[in-house]
Amino acid sequence: MAKISEVLDLLWNPPRKRDRHPEMPSPNRFKPEDFGYYKNWGFAIYRTYYGPESDHYWDVLLQVLRQQTLLAIGYYESDDCEALWRRDSRRHRHYQQWGNCLASLDIFKSLFRLFPHEDPSHLEGLDHNGIREVCRKQHHEAKQKIAGAKFCFALLADKAVLDGIARNEFVVKAIGYDWDRVDHGGWGWGWVRLETGRLLELWEALLLSDLQSTYKYYWMRCDGPESDLETQIWGGDWQLPSLDVYSQVQTATEESSFRQWEVSLDCLQRQTRLAMRSYIDKDWTEEVMWQKDKRVPLVSQYKSQEERKRDVKRLQDLFLLDTRENPSLDGLSVRQIRQVCVDDPPESEETMAGFQFRYVLLADKAVFEAMEKGEFIVKAVAYDWEEGDEYWGWMRIPTGYLLDFWHALMRREDFVHRVLHFEGPEEDLEKYIWPGAINLDDTGSSSEVRPKNHYDGQKKGFIF
Repeated sequence: MAKISEVLDLLWNPPRKRDRHPEMPSPNRFKPEDFGYYKNWGFAIYRTYYGPESDHYWDVLLQVLRQQTLLAIGYYESDDCEALWRRDSRRHRHYQQWGNCLASLDIFKSLFRLFPHEDPSHLEGLDHNGIREVCRKQHHEAKQKIAGAKFCFALLADKAVLDGIARNEFVVKAIGYDWDRVDHGGWGWGWVRLETGRLLELWEALLLSDLQSTYKYYWMRCDGPESDLETQIWGGDWQLPSLDVYSQVQTATEESSFRQWEVSLDCLQRQTRLAMRSYIDKDWTEEVMWQKDKRVPLVSQYKSQEERKRDVKRLQDLFLLDTRENPSLDGLSVRQIRQVCVDDPPESEETMAGFQFRYVLLADKAVFEAMEKGEFIVKAVAYDWEEGDEYWGWMRIPTGYLLDFWHALMRREDFVHRVLHFEGPEEDLEKYIWPGAINLDDTGSSSEVRPKNHYDGQKKGFIF
């Protein structure tokens, strides 16, 4: 999550010293008289459908985008954001006081803009590539108006979007117009459908990508045909808290936890499949050497990289999360979940972790609260662990380390409780995060854009 100071750094655009009058004092971003030197932020939005009644739904879409984005900024006023601010030891001196951070939000809110483009003679019926061409031609103009135009993203309201608004489906399309099939084709299609309440989250994701010099299309991956995107909705950037929660009028705990549950499942599924791709990037001949060393029959040894890719794809297709959600589980502790599993073992298939290793995953209130703080983790629980056994039989693990965790269990299948090695008191496990192990295949690094062990609660990896 970008700090408010980093956001305002992008928006601050005073004249350069050589362009100022010699007697003109240096502009001060914290003085109201100099606020005019901030640039607006937001997105251009293009309308390509002008059918019956679409004028009304176009107006509704613009209104909803504006209102929900301003509501989403409310995250910066939340207790969670204040807690992150207190932990930040590198605050700019102006932001040493929380009140100054809150005051800066008024500037941020006042600078949000949507720049609508509607012209039936030039825009009607254009597809995604057609809009990209228009955006590229207007990019210089956009840079004059919008801080963040360098992200090269615009919004699209086509027939599908406006028809959706008519059905109370509040979704808009976001298109990267520097995307092309040749340079970026391995990472999806360069556009997504996102809920109107996630516009700030998209902008923050693009800003973080710019600040961290990471690949912005990473979070928009789609392995299927482009047509699949017409029914999929962007799951967000896993580095960010769920800002859309603050953009909703409804604040019921049940709605928030349902949303977090869906995000958690999505992270586990997507990141595990990404982790499996690490095998595609490695030299397949190294595995052949390993197969020979282990005396794998010649008929089973790889003959080409394509054979290896085929097996990786097969593994991705076979990956399954067998979910359990029932009000009877509400509020159960780790020990109580163990008892549930003992009474009703999750052993439906021999290849599932519940059968092989007696491990299940748990998403409780603490897991959802961690997600709100940007820690995407889940609890791994050994349900055959008993009092007096080694360590504590459970631990928080990153959602991107599920394949590494599976490998660790395979390597220690006779001593699976040792995989979650921890010497401290059990209550410290609510802050600790499994670091993996240095003798694993490091598949977790393929499911993250950040370096491994990036969470505060992680320690250095160990050897099994």
